[in-house]
Amino acid sequence: MQSSFFSYSSKNLQQILPYEQALIKSGLHVLQDKTDLHSGKFWSVRLSEAINRENNFILFWSVEAQSSSFVTLEWNIASALGKSIIPIVLDNTPLPILLRNLKVAQTEQELKQILIATPDAPQATAKHQDMLKQLENAPEAVDKVLEIVTQHIQHQ
Repeated sequence: MQSSFFSYSSKNLQQILPYEQALIKSGLHVLQDKTDLHSGKFWSVRLSEAINRENNFILFWSVEAQSSSFVTLEWNIASALGKSIIPIVLDNTPLPILLRNLKVAQTEQELKQILIATPDAPQATAKHQDMLKQLENAPEAVDKVLEIVTQHIQHQ
């Protein structure tokens, strides 16, 4: 079964709910970091593992998401893990340069069609497992985790 990780700014929660409901109605699994992950000592590790487990990464992009270090962290982890990233632009905020060549979903129906057509993502390679291990040993600070992910992406 297709499963997706939702990345979004909490300020956009009401805008993402129709997408979540549409996917759940279609029998697709949705994981939200805000509701399905709980804070704790190894939050960054659990976040990385959750992104790695899901087939797809749905990025709800907006001016609020652009200014969120957590959303930035999440899409960088997804990119480093080779996940299928599907952006949904909620306002006129341009996507980050690294994501501008991706197919953007405009509606809930279009998102469902993209997800159904997307093959399951392969399991993490040894390189991705190494990145997860680095995150596990990293301090909790988001800045440090972002630094590790950025270095990993630059070396690919």
